[in-house]
Amino acid sequence: MNLSLRLNRYFRRSCLLCRIRFGVRIPSRVIPSLWDQTTPILRDALTAHIRPKLKVLEMGTGQSALLLCWLAGTYPQHGLTLVGAEINPHFAKNARIVAASNRAQVEIIESDLCNQIDGQFNIIFINPPYVPKGHPAAPKEGTAPLDTTWDGGPQGTDIIEAFLGAAHEFLTSDGVILLGVNRFYVPTEDTENLIAANGYTVLQTVEKPGNESAVYVLEFAGR
Repeated sequence: MNLSLRLNRYFRRSCLLCRIRFGVRIPSRVIPSLWDQTTPILRDALTAHIRPKLKVLEMGTGQSALLLCWLAGTYPQHGLTLVGAEINPHFAKNARIVAASNRAQVEIIESDLCNQIDGQFNIIFINPPYVPKGHPAAPKEGTAPLDTTWDGGPQGTDIIEAFLGAAHEFLTSDGVILLGVNRFYVPTEDTENLIAANGYTVLQTVEKPGNESAVYVLEFAGR
């Protein structure tokens, strides 16, 4: 791994930098795997769509429920219902610790994608595992429990496809999905083909200069 990539990973796992950039305190007992290039763009997309009284679901909330805690701290007056789904029980436990440490009203549910989720949401957002197995930049396989944070299958699209196939059932009629993808790993054409094949329309693509990630704002049009 080159020095630039090592430094990038170091800073994105810094509890101090997380506090500075997102206003979220990470307790020292939580092993940080906190954010990546897609996270700041998801924050921008959320900012544009948050309104009072919305129900918001993060799929794959990870060890810190970072953006849910950020939402709770940034919009305390909005009365948001914030729910995070996480497949890894250890990560879910840590996410609850982080939420409690920040006095954030966030519910964490252990769930494999949507299989333990009830109800419908105005916003569902996800920063899925999208690194293809065997990719030169992929972490070493077998680093459980961290594999769930990066392993997107052979093409990097397995979790994206499974999520898109299920998420619309949990979306309100006027709701949106915010899908974050790093185009360094998954070509734009592959992502857009999956979006169309699963019955969604792209309302907007949120980007930042110098950042290879993008967030697709989607509505469900039906198959």
